[in-house]
Amino acid sequence: MDGDDNDDEGLNFRGLCTAKMALTALASPSSVTDRHGDKQWKRVEVKLEDHVSVPIFPAGWSPTSYDEYFDDYLSKIALDRFPQSKPLFEIHIFKYPTSNAAGNIIFKLHHSLGDGYSLMGALLSCLQRADNPSAPLTLPSRPNSGPKLYNNTI
Repeated sequence: MDGDDNDDEGLNFRGLCTAKMALTALASPSSVTDRHGDKQWKRVEVKLEDHVSVPIFPAGWSPTSYDEYFDDYLSKIALDRFPQSKPLFEIHIFKYPTSNAAGNIIFKLHHSLGDGYSLMGALLSCLQRADNPSAPLTLPSRPNSGPKLYNNTI
């Protein structure tokens, strides 16, 4: 795993993901090709450290400066193929503030692991609130971005 296991706030991401990672059961198969050229699933051991990346960028920049790094990083990982010898998921921890967040966790998952609704439920079950871990997880909402009125008309 790139970087260390703890972020600046003292959260242990390895412990968080290892303890609750509902994806482990889903992501433990890996795609292999048999001697006839057919793709088969093979169950493999999941080593979380092989799937977690913490990119390193210059420290102390403004959130708007990190926006460009974040966008470039997302573009890069979106184009990278999954290794065929490992389970088909990656976790990227972006520990830099952007104009939208204090930090970001990116889960890159192959579509063969499940449908979006089930995967989001599994991912959200891995998370807990920092201020009160026993309270239900809530997500921030954005201001209403409905139609804008110009001269009192839509």
